[in-house]
Amino acid sequence: MPTINKFPKWMNEYFKHNTFEIIQTPDNYRVIEKEIFPNIPIKSARQLYEHIKREEAFWTNDVVKNNHIVTRYPNQIKTARTQFENALDSDDEVARQTLLENATKSVCSCTINSTTELAKIFMKYSTEKEQFFQGFERAVTGKPSNSNQSQQRQYQEGFIVGLFYAKAISDLYVSMGGEAMTEFRNAADGATDKINEIMGRVDSDYEDHNQKHIELLEMKKEKYDCLVKEFTDFASSCREEKENLEKTYREHLKLSKPAEYWSGMENKYIESGRMWLAGAIVVTVLAIAMLIWIILRVEPFNLAQWAEGIRTTALITMLITIVMFIIRFTSKMATSSFHLARDAKEREQLTYFYLALIKDSAVQESERHLVISSLFSRADTGLLKGESSPEMPSSSIVVEKMKM
Repeated sequence: MPTINKFPKWMNEYFKHNTFEIIQTPDNYRVIEKEIFPNIPIKSARQLYEHIKREEAFWTNDVVKNNHIVTRYPNQIKTARTQFENALDSDDEVARQTLLENATKSVCSCTINSTTELAKIFMKYSTEKEQFFQGFERAVTGKPSNSNQSQQRQYQEGFIVGLFYAKAISDLYVSMGGEAMTEFRNAADGATDKINEIMGRVDSDYEDHNQKHIELLEMKKEKYDCLVKEFTDFASSCREEKENLEKTYREHLKLSKPAEYWSGMENKYIESGRMWLAGAIVVTVLAIAMLIWIILRVEPFNLAQWAEGIRTTALITMLITIVMFIIRFTSKMATSSFHLARDAKEREQLTYFYLALIKDSAVQESERHLVISSLFSRADTGLLKGESSPEMPSSSIVVEKMKM
C-alpha cells in the first residue's frame, strides 16, 4: 500500500460530523466487560488510513487460511483500501463521501484488532488445523461443540490455549483493578484525542498551504502563458520581417540590373537629345544664313527669262524643303531623346518605390503585376503615331499604398 502523507480537509470534516467505532474484540471473545477492550472511535482520515495499513499488513492469507473466524478479513481490508484510495482520487463530492463511508464500514466489520492478544494468538498458531481454532473458540466463548470434535487432539490443544487466554485476560483485569483500568482508559483516550487533534491541524494547514500553492501556480502559469504568447508574437513578427527582407532582397537582385540599365539609358538619351538639339540649332542657323545669302545674291524674277527663273525658284524651294525637313527631324529626335530620358528616369524611380513598398509589405502578390507591367512595358518614342506610353498604376492605388 503506497504511503499517503497528507489528507484533504473534506475527509477530516467528514469524520467530525459522522461517528464510526473500531471494535477491538467481538463481545463473545471479551471474556470480561468491555472496559478491557473498549471500542476506538475514528476521528480523522489519518487514523483510518493508519488502521487500514496496519491491518492489511497483519491479516494476510497465510494467517487466516485455517481460521474460519477471521477468514474474510484480508479481502475486507483490501476492499477498504481500494475504496479509500478511490475517495481520495474522486472529484465528485457525493461519490467520494459514499466511498469513504463504505471504506469505513468495511474496516469496522473486521472486529478483531491486530494489536490485541487475541490476534497475536491467531497469528502464532496460524499453521494449526481448523479443529484447533474450534477448540479455542469453545474455551473462550463457551460455544457448544459435538462429541466428535472434542475427541480430536487439535481441538483439545486449541481448547487448552483458549483457557489460558481467558485466564490471562481475567488476571489482567483483576490486577489492574476497576479504578486503575478507568484511569488507564481515560489516559489512552485523551492521548488518542490529542494526537487526532494535532494531526487534524496538520492536515488542515497542509490543505490551506496546498490551496495557496495551487493559486500561486495558477498565477505563475498565467504569467508564463502571457510570456509565451508575447514571445510567440515577437518570433512571428521577426519571422515575417525576415521573410519581407528576404523578399525585398530577391526583388532587389531581380530589379537592380534593370534600374542600372534605365539610369544609363537616361544619361544616354540626354546626351543624344543634346546632340540632336545642337544639330537642329546649327542647321537652323545655316538655313537662315543661306536664305539671307540667296535673298541678297539672287536677282529679281525676269519675265524675259522665265524658264531660268522657274528653275531657280524650284531649286530654292527644294533646298528650303530639305533644310526644313532636316530641322524638323533633328528637333524631333532631340524631343524624343529627352522624352525617353524622362521615361527611363521614371522607370528607375518606380523601381525603387516598388522595392520600398515590398519592404513595408504594402504590395500584395496579386498587385505585383501592376508595377511589373509598368516597369517593362514598351516606351513611347514620340516618333510614330499609335505608340503607347508605359502602363502606370492608377493614381488611387499609388496614393493608397503611400499612405500605409
